[in-house]
Formats: sequence, structure tokens, C-alpha cells
Amino acid sequence: MRTFLTIWTKPTETLEYLVGKEKDDLAFNLNTLFFLGSLAMGIPVIVGKSTISDIYELTYVLLQLTAFSFLNLLLFKYLFVYLFWYIGKILQGKASRYEVRVVLAYSLITSLISLFLSFILMIVAIATKDVSVMTHLHHGSTLIIWLMGAHILIFGLAKFNKFTLGYSLINIILAISIIQGIGLLIKYLAQ
Repeated sequence: MRTFLTIWTKPTETLEYLVGKEKDDLAFNLNTLFFLGSLAMGIPVIVGKSTISDIYELTYVLLQLTAFSFLNLLLFKYLFVYLFWYIGKILQGKASRYEVRVVLAYSLITSLISLFLSFILMIVAIATKDVSVMTHLHHGSTLIIWLMGAHILIFGLAKFNKFTLGYSLINIILAISIIQGIGLLIKYLAQ
């Protein structure tokens, strides 16, 4: 089964197939998806706020991007997986943490489109020395990519937790609300 292609059209069947595979066989794919998803989220945030005028600023931006991507990687791989799993358990879900990890990693597959577009726009931004080009990705395409990833996440959590789609959506909303609350608290305390 070509999981990177079938995840778009048959998310529940693909995720079920993936969870049935050996954990060691799937570990590389999961780690790669978490890393690339984190990188894809970091590019518009870090590069879009930068003004690259020389090689030193470019080096600084790349260091920021690397740090932001690794932070996101840790958040996705551990905190988000645990939150989705724990909230699912509170809602009487049946999914294991491994199943939630697979669902979350493969919901990030849509960010590969964003990553590809970001690299193209980054090349254009560096060539023209106009970083505002990077903000074009952040508007329309990000919403579409996010909706495609949410589709995979909702259907995957519903499948493994034995939820309806509504409960799956509640699971996601609660987890994201907690994460946003923690982010706002950190931002408030940092002031």
C-alpha cells in the first residue's frame, strides 16, 4: 500500500494498515513526518519575520528555524500525542498512544505541500531580497493544507478511539485549547 498517497483518499483504511505494521518498520516514517511537519511550520513563522540582507542574517534565520523546528518536533512527538491520547481516554476513547502517534504524524503529511511551497518562496525571497514574498504562503494555501490535515486527524482519532466524528472533534478542540492556554500563559509570564 502506498501510504503517502492513499492517506489523502482513504485515511481510516491507511491508518489501520499502518498501525498493523511493526513499530520498528514505521518508526523512521513517523520521525521523518514529525520533523518535516515541524520544519514546515517554522519556515513561515521565522523567515516571514526576518529581513535578510546579508549572509550573516541568513545564518541567524537558519539557526532560528532549526531551533524552532526542533522545539515543534518535541511538542508534536510527545506533548501533542500525550494530550490527544489523554483527552481521548477521558472521553472513553480506546486508542493507544502509539495509534495516536501514527494518526498525528500522518496528519502532518499535508505539511509537505507547505514545506515544498515554502522552499520555493524562500528561494525567491533570497534571490529578490524581499522577504515579504514568504507571507504569500501564509494566507490561502495554509488554510487549505490545515483543513486537509485536520480531516486526517479527525477521521484517524475517531477510528482508533471508536468515537463519532463529533467526539473526535471535541478531543482535538480540547487539546488545542490546552496548548493555546499554555502558550498564552508562557507569553504572559515572559512579559
